[in-house]
Amino acid sequence: ALKQAEEFRAAVHVLLEWLSEAEQTLRFRGALPDDAEALQSLINLHMEFMRKVEEKRVAVNTATGLGDAILAVCHPDCVTTIKHWNTIIRARFEEVLTWAKQHQQRLEAAHAELVANADLLEELLAWIQGAETALIQRDQDPIPQMIEQVKALITEHQSFMEEMTRKQPDVDKLTKTYKRKTEPDKSRANRKSLSQAPPVPIVLLSQAETKNPRINQLSARWQQVWLLALERQRKLNDALDRLEELKEFANFDFDVWRKKYMRWMNHKKSRVMDFFRRIDKDQDGKITRQEFIDGILASKFPTTRLEMTAVADIFDRDGDGYIDYYEFVAALHPNKDAYRPTTDADKIEDEVTRQVAQCKCAKRFQVEQIGENKYRFGDSQQLRLVRILRSTVMVRVGGDRKS
Repeated sequence: ALKQAEEFRAAVHVLLEWLSEAEQTLRFRGALPDDAEALQSLINLHMEFMRKVEEKRVAVNTATGLGDAILAVCHPDCVTTIKHWNTIIRARFEEVLTWAKQHQQRLEAAHAELVANADLLEELLAWIQGAETALIQRDQDPIPQMIEQVKALITEHQSFMEEMTRKQPDVDKLTKTYKRKTEPDKSRANRKSLSQAPPVPIVLLSQAETKNPRINQLSARWQQVWLLALERQRKLNDALDRLEELKEFANFDFDVWRKKYMRWMNHKKSRVMDFFRRIDKDQDGKITRQEFIDGILASKFPTTRLEMTAVADIFDRDGDGYIDYYEFVAALHPNKDAYRPTTDADKIEDEVTRQVAQCKCAKRFQVEQIGENKYRFGDSQQLRLVRILRSTVMVRVGGDRKS
């Protein structure tokens, strides 16, 4: 009985020591590598560990069998102790075996994922190479001058953009996976402090965030292809807008444009002179062609820059690059205009402006409005009273009136 007891005790102690070492080995495996060869080496080492675990099953069965034999003949006071040690070695062995199988599954899953990611990485790099070459080649080809052809190119490019959008999750998956694996482990103390800190915004994967050069290449080239695709989309849309403007401009009629503008001004209850003065920042009575074009476009009047270039040519009668107030009003109010001023004061102002616009001198004839129907004319700047007499604008000079 003593010999059996010592043999059982020795077997249990040997098993407990081995189980402790096995648990330590499984507990401190660390992070899995992102290299296929290193991961395969870990799998081989773990397979050897599993073989040793299975070999220890014989020792566990031998020890528990010896305990069962002792239980059959031992004193009742010893039953609890023997059953306790039998239960301990069986439970701990099953725990180590289960833990080892779980780690084996983790290694196999990681290896399968690594292989799949490597295949996906090569597939994406090959697709990016073809896409980049195709985009560069398309940019070198001249954009056609037919609207339907440009629309066909836009539709084709839209399909390409949709394909890129479908592949974006695969790229995110690869870059985030490798980024996650290369992040250093934090201590428990640091984890507590970090849990109270504000979240760090996600940034694009950079060269410093992963040691895998293929992932760095994927990230850089993917961004490059996106930029090329967006630039191609912008060029096609600009070309389509320009062709549609040219198509509309082919039937451009200034008189139609002028009447539409005057209706728009009347609808807004705005005066032409107020609009001109708003554009004329320095109040010198004239604005540049560009200021005129930008001012009309900024006012939200429904027109295009191409139309405004043609309109500016019409407004700038003398071709000096400037549009003064008199040219502005004269172009908008020709003699037979349904939108002529209605009040006497406005009619007088309109007629005075039109008459002064006919002056082609280097120094334009000076007219200054002092008040309603009161103007100063010429170098003398003598005050004159202006009235309408039988539909004719008359300027009172002394006791006479002159039209």
